[in-house]
Amino acid sequence: MLNNRKMVVSDYDGTFFLDEKQIIKNVKKVNEFREENNLFVIATGNNFGSFQKEILKHSIKYDNLISDQGACIFDRQGNLLKYYFLDYSISKKIMDEIKNTHNEYKLCNPYTEKGILEQKNITKIAVEFINLQEARNFTNKINIKFGDYVHAYTMIFKEKSIVEIISSDTDKNESIKYIAHKEKIFKDNIYTIGDGYNDVSMIQNFNGYCMKESVYELLKQCPNVVESVADLIEKVMNK
Repeated sequence: MLNNRKMVVSDYDGTFFLDEKQIIKNVKKVNEFREENNLFVIATGNNFGSFQKEILKHSIKYDNLISDQGACIFDRQGNLLKYYFLDYSISKKIMDEIKNTHNEYKLCNPYTEKGILEQKNITKIAVEFINLQEARNFTNKINIKFGDYVHAYTMIFKEKSIVEIISSDTDKNESIKYIAHKEKIFKDNIYTIGDGYNDVSMIQNFNGYCMKESVYELLKQCPNVVESVADLIEKVMNK
C-alpha cells in the first residue's frame, strides 16, 4: 500500500552545495524534513567513495544516495542496493576514443574512482576537458556512436568540464523510480531539484524545480525556480 510520505531528491554540486553558508541551511532543513518521516535523497554524479568526504564534512543525513549519475543506488548505511555496469565491449571502444584525445580520465566502480576496465564492473567513465566546446563535441560524438548503449553528459565546472558516461539502462530518473517503488512513495509526492544537463530527466518526470543559476537547457524546461534546496523543502512541508 502506498503512503503519503514525501520525498525530495536533490542534485549536489551547484544545487545542495553552493557555498558553506547555504549548505548549513540546507542540512538543517533536511533534518526537519526527515524528522517528519519524509525521505531525502541525494542524486549526484560523484562516486560513492569520493563523496563520503562531503557527507562527513557537512554532516549530511540522507535516506538514499544515487551516485555516478544514476549508475549506483545506496541506502543510508552505505549498502549497495542496485547498480548498472557499462557494457565491457562498448567500454573498450569508448576507451579507444578517449585515448585519441590524450585527456585524463577516471574509471569508476561502485565504491571507487580507481576501477580497472578488465574487472568488467565499471559504472562510469569520466573524461576531463579544459575547453568546454571540446567537451561538448566529445559528448555528442559518444552519444551518436554509442547512444544505444550509453548516456554521455557534459558537466561544467569553473576550471574544467567533465564528460561523464554511464549505461543507457539508467539515469537519475530511473534510479528515483526504483527508490519510489521500494519505499512505496506516490509519484505526486516526489520533488526533484537540480541545475545541470544530467538533471533534466528527473525534473521533467516528477515535481521538478531548478536553481536560478541552472544551465539554459534546464531553465527553459523548468518554470519552478528556487534559491535553494531549503526553500524547496519549505514549500513541500507547507503543502
